Amino acid sequence: MMKTQGLIFLLGVGAFCTPLLFAETYSYEIEGVESLDIHSGMEFTVQCGDVNKLEIYADSEDDVKMSFNNKKLKIGRKSRNAWLFFPLWRRSNDVTANIMLKNPPQYIELSSGSEGKMGNCFKKQASLNLSTSSGSSIEIDGGSGSITELEVRMSSGSEIKLKETLHINHLTLRASSGSDFEADDKVVIEASEVRVSSGATIEICGALAVSGKASSGGYIGVAENSIITDFTTRSGGGRHKC
Repeated sequence: MMKTQGLIFLLGVGAFCTPLLFAETYSYEIEGVESLDIHSGMEFTVQCGDVNKLEIYADSEDDVKMSFNNKKLKIGRKSRNAWLFFPLWRRSNDVTANIMLKNPPQYIELSSGSEGKMGNCFKKQASLNLSTSSGSSIEIDGGSGSITELEVRMSSGSEIKLKETLHINHLTLRASSGSDFEADDKVVIEASEVRVSSGATIEICGALAVSGKASSGGYIGVAENSIITDFTTRSGGGRHKC
């Protein structure tokens, strides 16, 4: 049993039908989470409701490394060698986390190929600081919610997608190194301050007002009726219409 401060082991439920051989569910009660750090290729979901709970789907509890301190949950997949008896069936330890929270986290950091989804977390107005790097990705379903301040930093081929109805008062976005940010036209952004460079792309088709800079092959897409103020392009950067 993994002994991690702030986490209480509840039970390991038997195997269930997934592509993982002999995978089990490990459940933990957790306190309120203000900051999430997900790394090392972890697949995850974040859902908001009436409980604070973490579920891990893995072959073994030893497949995951995690800690919880000062309301910060860090979770990632441990690397280990392929199974001795099934080298052709399974080449790495696949681990999935389902994170259920009463309130959305204020900070999310994703790295090293981690990928997941977040939904039903912004029914009540909240703020979010989101950082992605090293090929990580997240898809956020707004669910008719609202974000007061959304601050985003992206690099190294990471991806963020905002979908469904979502209202954002103010967006501050820095994207570089081939990263990709996409918000469909149902995501209304009152004011956006963006900087995009080094081959990164930004699509904010529901932005009402946009300012910032595109450089070094970075591109931004905005709606035809978006108000553009104090926006500059240089070194192959550009702006186009959605």
